[in-house]
Amino acid sequence: MTTPSSSSSSLVPHHVEELKSQGNGAFRKGNISLAIQCYTSALECINDGIDSRGDCNILLLASTLLSNRAMCELKLAEVERTTSSIRLDGTDDSRPSGVKQGRRSPLRRCIDDCTAALARLDDIAHASGRGACNIAGGTDCQSTRGKILYRRSRALVGMASGTIDDHDEEAGGKYLNDAARDLLQLLSFDPNNREATSLLRTVRYEHERLGGGMGRSRISRSLDRLRSFVVNAVNRGDALEAPSGAASGNLVVDGGRGGGMDALSCLRVLQASLADEVSSSAEEIGRRGGVSLLLQIVKLGMISSSEAVDSRKENHHRNNVCQCRVASLHVLSACCTHEPFVIKYGNRDSLPPELLAQITEEEAALSAIDDEAGVNGSVDVAVAVMALLVRLIVHWELQESGRFFAPKILEDGSVDEGNAIDAMVSLSEVEASSICRVLRAAFLWGQPSSACPRSSDSRPPRAAIDILSSWTASDLDALDAAYDACYAPSSYESSDANSTSSMNKNAKKASRHRITPDEIRKLKPRQVATHRKREAEYHRIAKQRAIRHVSTFCSTKTGGLDAMLSCAAQTNDHRLRRELGLQIGRLMSVYCENDNDEVKKLVYIALGCTNWKVGNEDGDGKRALSSLSIEELHDDDENEVAEYNAESASEMFSIKKRAQLTASLLLGKPEVGIWALKHGWSDSNGVKELKLLISSNDSRAMSIASEIVSAASSVESARPFLATLVKEGTLEDLLIHPHADVRSGAASCMAKIGLASKSLSTDEGEVVELLDVAIELLFEEEEGDFKDETRRLAKQVSSSKVALGSTSMERGVEVLAYLVSKTFVKEKIASGYVPDVSPTTPKSALQRLVEIACCLSNSDSHMAYGLAGIFNLIAVSIETLRKEAFIGKEITQEQYDQLQALGKTEEEKKAAAKNDRNEGDNSASVRERIQKLANANVPFALVKLLEGSSSDATQTKVLEGMGRMASEPVVIFSAKSVE
Repeated sequence: MTTPSSSSSSLVPHHVEELKSQGNGAFRKGNISLAIQCYTSALECINDGIDSRGDCNILLLASTLLSNRAMCELKLAEVERTTSSIRLDGTDDSRPSGVKQGRRSPLRRCIDDCTAALARLDDIAHASGRGACNIAGGTDCQSTRGKILYRRSRALVGMASGTIDDHDEEAGGKYLNDAARDLLQLLSFDPNNREATSLLRTVRYEHERLGGGMGRSRISRSLDRLRSFVVNAVNRGDALEAPSGAASGNLVVDGGRGGGMDALSCLRVLQASLADEVSSSAEEIGRRGGVSLLLQIVKLGMISSSEAVDSRKENHHRNNVCQCRVASLHVLSACCTHEPFVIKYGNRDSLPPELLAQITEEEAALSAIDDEAGVNGSVDVAVAVMALLVRLIVHWELQESGRFFAPKILEDGSVDEGNAIDAMVSLSEVEASSICRVLRAAFLWGQPSSACPRSSDSRPPRAAIDILSSWTASDLDALDAAYDACYAPSSYESSDANSTSSMNKNAKKASRHRITPDEIRKLKPRQVATHRKREAEYHRIAKQRAIRHVSTFCSTKTGGLDAMLSCAAQTNDHRLRRELGLQIGRLMSVYCENDNDEVKKLVYIALGCTNWKVGNEDGDGKRALSSLSIEELHDDDENEVAEYNAESASEMFSIKKRAQLTASLLLGKPEVGIWALKHGWSDSNGVKELKLLISSNDSRAMSIASEIVSAASSVESARPFLATLVKEGTLEDLLIHPHADVRSGAASCMAKIGLASKSLSTDEGEVVELLDVAIELLFEEEEGDFKDETRRLAKQVSSSKVALGSTSMERGVEVLAYLVSKTFVKEKIASGYVPDVSPTTPKSALQRLVEIACCLSNSDSHMAYGLAGIFNLIAVSIETLRKEAFIGKEITQEQYDQLQALGKTEEEKKAAAKNDRNEGDNSASVRERIQKLANANVPFALVKLLEGSSSDATQTKVLEGMGRMASEPVVIFSAKSVE
């Protein structure tokens, strides 16, 4: 056995190991340049110190150093590929200082280092065959060989991509062949290597796209045919008209090669390629000028409305043009799910937002005119444009969050800026003016100058809500929600086969910047503190940006808020109206969390408030809300209302807009909403206008009024005002309305207001009437018409991710949650109560509640909490609830009752005692109700609520209900059956 000299075997390796450790530490900290210098110095020590051919340990160490340096070069290549600093000729000017590597690209240096490292391992194998190797085992050599082969194959794939970019497909095919050879060799001794298997799959796909080196890819052929198709249309001056010789109405292009293929088929080929492999397909589409070509197809269709013809042939042609435009937008949208594509080809020059705004505005304008000429705005085109725009917005937000959190936090709590931020490409933010133009056009979709509704299609407004939510995201949670709403699952795919699928799914999520409990345990306290500070600073900046966007959108100059209110006032879709109201309320909440005067300044003009100034609502001449009353209408007043109702439809339309804004303020900023009721709405004339809405017999107006009374009833200071409406019977028109969403709001209001009123709380007949209405609302979704409407809406809003939970059902649960505080209501529900007057409710209320609880999705958190509360209250007595309320208090229940008795007369004491006897809510009745709940499968429903809810409040309420029922043997038996 050959033994090296003592000087070479003891001195040199010790120094080399130190340099190797330094390089490893620098690599872990992200200092790639320092790591390369350390590995290079270590290699120079080996080369200068001894003849490494005589010692297998030195050969293995040299191979490891070369492999590590190759990994550093790969990292450099990834960064420079992102910043587009690598030249396609294989040279590079961004080589780390101090590294004598020549003017080669990082990928080429990586390949050379891997080749040299493999040569060292071959020397070891040769020495081992001669019995001259002093390595104890071959495991280290095999592991190192696998890493080297994988790294060289990745570099070869990168080189193939670069040569294909330079249209040298033959050289690209050669690189792919070499990469496949390395991967197959690796898999021959490590068949379970997932990274190598994934990369080999990518190599084979790329090679197939190149046609095995024998011709152009199908993407290239499709783009060439589309290009000739567009050139023909431009030369003719027509909008995507078929070339001469093609069948009339059939968009056919020959691509200059004979044989035809219609344009839509070419676009379908691109869509199929993106579905198979989004990363490489998107790169090829961008590389071959696909972005400008696809935009040309979208733009050319905008000319087609210049001449109106009445032939069916022209209508068919126009339909084909529309399909091509939509397909082009879908291709661009799918490409934009790939981050590198957006960086290279999704900038403001390539995908101008003003063009997207122009397209949306033109389609919206066409949708508002009479279609006698056969010219209509395309909803599909507008929605596709907005889907593309929302991806650009979300990508910019994600890029900004990545840039903010990119610098590493060192152990001492300081931030190492390094080159992390400089290495990331800075994208231009999507123009606010273009976004506002798109939003306004979408919210006004189908609306002519008159106040009469024109279009029943709710897809454009819902797509606009998605854009608005993304554009005004104020924190990481909101950004995550926007990401989930607009990115398809294919966007999780990554071109980097060295990463697992779980890593890919987290690669673009904003929440990845949050520090997890596991990470906290690994970090120093100073690091955690620095991260918390940086996270708070990001939220502050994001909040300021969101406030700026809300201010721009809601300004009178932009007209965004007015467009949303117009959409809500005109639509016949009650669910869309509620979504718009919630969105406006969210915008007001984002705009200012604490200073209500700022929100008032933003909305007072839209409310029709002409004489308001900051603080004047508290002046001597103003009334407090608690003193606000509604006088009975006398004959003169009725005449005045009749004259008011006789005014133009445009005036009623303005009233509905002001009312919708008030309802939204009550939802998002309750204090400002109360101010609107008191002062802001039409200069304190909101009461009169609210009554006009209720008595208008207009379902849209009555729906808005129902939203107002429902939202206001949740605010305690507004209840005296609403109690007057209840006593006068003003809400009766809403309660008897045929549409459930109108009835549900009034029922919710009466339940909240009435139970606080002694007159209603003691009137069992009034409570039963509300109970019947609430139960009917639970069954709204089972009615046939509602099912058909839900299916239709589900198809329309599939891209907007809007929950289709019935507002009526939610309100029904809400009303029951209030009513179930009455003992006789508990008994009725537990006993299987079915309203006598309703033929549409064949099941009992309890059966329906169990069905709803078992079918809820995770997004229905409010309804889940309400259901848990209902089951909880049925399973407990009023006396038990009172005792629990005094747990942990300084006063006991008995002491409180004694203090209350001191202030009552003898008659009041007798009435209270009689009322308690009538309640009869004792332990025996509770036990009987629990048995009925178990027979109705309520324990199983509670289990389903617990499994499907992510809300801590709901889970607490569910566990509380389970605890109340757990003492009964029948419940224990039921639980065992479930298991």
